[in-house]
Amino acid sequence: MSVDLSRYLENVLASEDRPLLEEADLAAKAGALRGAYVLVWLACAESLKRRFREAQKRDGNAGKIVGDIETKEKEHKAVDKLVLDKAKEYGFIDDTAYAELFHVYEMRCVYGHPYEVSPLAEQLVGAAAVVSRHVLSQPVKLKHGFAQRVLTDLFEDPHYLDDSPERVREFAAETVSRIDGTVHAWLLKECCKRLEPMIDDASVRLFARRGKCFAKSALEKSGCEILDPSEWHAFAQEYPKSASSILTAPSLFPKVGTRAQDYIIGSILEQGKTHPTRLRLLESASQRGLLSDRQTKRFEILISEKVGTGASRMTQAGAEWLRSSGLRLKTVFRHLIQGLESHTWYHQNPIADMVRSEGPEGVSSLTEQEQEELGRNILQSADGGARSSLSLLEAVGKAEGGEWPACFVRGILAECFVNERGQIRFKTTSLDKALGCLWSLGKDKQKTVIEAIAESIGKGTPKRGYVDKGNVKDMLSSLPAETKSGRAPLRKLRDAISRIEAKEGSD
Repeated sequence: MSVDLSRYLENVLASEDRPLLEEADLAAKAGALRGAYVLVWLACAESLKRRFREAQKRDGNAGKIVGDIETKEKEHKAVDKLVLDKAKEYGFIDDTAYAELFHVYEMRCVYGHPYEVSPLAEQLVGAAAVVSRHVLSQPVKLKHGFAQRVLTDLFEDPHYLDDSPERVREFAAETVSRIDGTVHAWLLKECCKRLEPMIDDASVRLFARRGKCFAKSALEKSGCEILDPSEWHAFAQEYPKSASSILTAPSLFPKVGTRAQDYIIGSILEQGKTHPTRLRLLESASQRGLLSDRQTKRFEILISEKVGTGASRMTQAGAEWLRSSGLRLKTVFRHLIQGLESHTWYHQNPIADMVRSEGPEGVSSLTEQEQEELGRNILQSADGGARSSLSLLEAVGKAEGGEWPACFVRGILAECFVNERGQIRFKTTSLDKALGCLWSLGKDKQKTVIEAIAESIGKGTPKRGYVDKGNVKDMLSSLPAETKSGRAPLRKLRDAISRIEAKEGSD
């Protein structure tokens, strides 16, 4: 009887696995069903051997299995059952596949003897289908031994990978694609087991950074379905620092379940009390809309508790904590203003340092009104002698980090002439530095700032007891009389000041 097995050749992934199955097809078409059945089994056994040889390049455990097989073959002993057992033990096949393939193996032993009956056509086709589905059509997937070696190199060899997020992400995706799905959860947990004690250890910063990137990228590749919500909650409890660093990613946080999310938030808040930079994880999650209203409120409450809820309550430790947090100016804007309004250098200096560290980009994240308010308060604290505020004005004047926002500069300069309530009073102590900030802008922006301040002076009312002919004269004499190259003229500003009459103002 002629049997066609060619349709199973279409499913063979590796070219090395094709010859035996092709010969089985030829034998089946010629009616040699007994020989075809034996060849189908040999295609299965040789494919499993090949998989172990490929795996041994990266996995010592697979190498030991290859050694055992080769030893028995040299001794002319049968190895088919050994190969099948080791394939199940290693993870190339599961229990169901093992049971079906073991039946094919047993029948191969029967049909291999010429005095036994020959297989029916249906039995031959069934064997080919089983071998094709469970072995020949499956890619080689590595197991724990390979994954263990990867993690060892990842966390112990500083030169194992180029220290770039892009390269680590590529490597993580490649690793996950090579290993069996049953190893994915183990890989994540084993990675975090190594990572957990490294996160706050500056001496192994490279490995911690690499480990976090690898774990997050590997999980994005394998998917959060590797654990259910209750298992994610247990994972967050076992590895709180790692879970905080990894699972707050926008692609992962919504998929781990509410209980795990709440635990992660609580863990970060607790860590943030002594390691404020950890709060940037929550800040990022909040900005991306990942936090619930309750979770966002918990975040805000902690900041207020650490910093204080008013200028009079802010402590030096609170101001330093805020500076060291690395939180964006937008997130803590009200606290920045409270610190600058405190009239205490111990509060003002850390705040000014924070603004300088964030640079033009950080200030640009604020609204125009907030930028101007911040600029005014920086000038006020500089006028009071706050060292860091004075240094910040110099940095702005030198365009440190690039050109600073014009509204921020406008606030700095406007504070020398008109307060936020529209009352005119002159401050000349830090005027030179404020003008330096103005000159750091492009000429068109300089003109816009000058015109805006001149307009404010024109609409303003002299503050009682702060403006007279002497104040006006002092301010005019403090303004440069000549305009240097690259500077917009101060004529409109001088004209606005000159029109102020020495009279009593209002409160």
